[in-house]
Amino acid sequence: NTVKCAMAERSIDLKISSDIMDRIMEEGSVNTAQFGAHPLRCAAQHFFEDSVSDAIIRGFLKENDEAIFYLEEEEDGDNMNGMSRVRIMQLSDDESLIVNVEDGNGGIGIRSSAKAPSASAQEP
Repeated sequence: NTVKCAMAERSIDLKISSDIMDRIMEEGSVNTAQFGAHPLRCAAQHFFEDSVSDAIIRGFLKENDEAIFYLEEEEDGDNMNGMSRVRIMQLSDDESLIVNVEDGNGGIGIRSSAKAPSASAQEP
């Protein structure tokens, strides 16, 4: 996976804050009775692995870097159309990068504001 490769091949030391872990657990626990661990895996991918990949591709994380990942708090009216954001902070120089997190609507176990059609609904 992306995180293991970053740590092994590039000697990048990554830490994850408790707020991201809480969000992963919250979003990943939806529908676990039906889908098992898959929703948790998807949430970890959306919030952590995709952010690591994005930071490496953008050139923000380089060899021998050390970084911590935080959930970026959303301010009123500044929620990027409902998208969550992750702040990646390099510990060597306190520079940070903010990455938008895919919302995952419609994915297995990810919360969605859309309601499923009722069983009694019939198509014309």
